[in-house]
Amino acid sequence: MNLEITEAEIKILDDARAAFGGEDAGCRIIIEECSEAIKVLIKRERIKAGELDETALNNRMAIQEELADLMVVLAQGMRMFGAGVIEEHAQRKVDRLAQRVAEAKERKDNS
Repeated sequence: MNLEITEAEIKILDDARAAFGGEDAGCRIIIEECSEAIKVLIKRERIKAGELDETALNNRMAIQEELADLMVVLAQGMRMFGAGVIEEHAQRKVDRLAQRVAEAKERKDNS
């Protein structure tokens, strides 16, 4: 599994890391963006439960925006910590997920 990044995007990511404080700043930004994604996803659950009055469309757009932010910072993180190794870990996790899905389907079919 990999996240395709063009050479131009790699340059932007590397320039951003250099311009905004290096690896430590990059880690803080990843944390911030993860936090923002978590908040908007929790808000979705509260809307579904009727605790908040907000249109689903507005929340869906907010989720899309935060997931886009995560894509950018995860690409930066992959540049900082070794894209190849991270992609290998991701592939193993997807393979394991496929196995778990197959097992779940088999259990469902047998019940």
